Amino acid sequence: MRNSLLTEWDEGGEPGNFWLIYPVFKKPESFRKIYDVDKSRGKIKSSTLMWAIVLLIDRSNLNPYRNLRKEEKREDVAKEILKREDFNWDKFSEAISYMDKIYMDETERAYYSLKEKFDMRMHIISTTPVTLANFKKLDEMVSNNKIHRKEIAELELQLQQREEDGKTKGDIIESATEKGLL
Repeated sequence: MRNSLLTEWDEGGEPGNFWLIYPVFKKPESFRKIYDVDKSRGKIKSSTLMWAIVLLIDRSNLNPYRNLRKEEKREDVAKEILKREDFNWDKFSEAISYMDKIYMDETERAYYSLKEKFDMRMHIISTTPVTLANFKKLDEMVSNNKIHRKEIAELELQLQQREEDGKTKGDIIESATEKGLL
């Protein structure tokens, strides 16, 4: 997996100004719209929104929300980062989608998509009461999990292999372009 944009998150737990740290993100239209509309001092509202979008997409160990299901992640990031429980993510679906495209390649997207669907399946299985009417269907879902786990494991292996191949020697600090973030 590529390195995280979250490496630039302030160690004190507060994000710096996204636009100052990553000015290149003002270029793509879906992000520029967010930047241009923001009239807050220092563009702090749109900066916080961009960090929130990164937290939705980023799967690195730096992201405390990485293991949450999509809806849980959206709720928690809206409440804890944006300080708005009623936040409407749909208004920013274009920017989220674009961030997803530039943040992850096809293999990463396939891996996380399958993993997300597997997690949803597991949630359904664990929360559905077993009845005479549905036990065969639940058994079928459980037995199909082996197939899905195998697919996920294969993609995960590909990602790990790529990560191993891409490690630098001598702890050289890579630029954002070298990291594949830009």
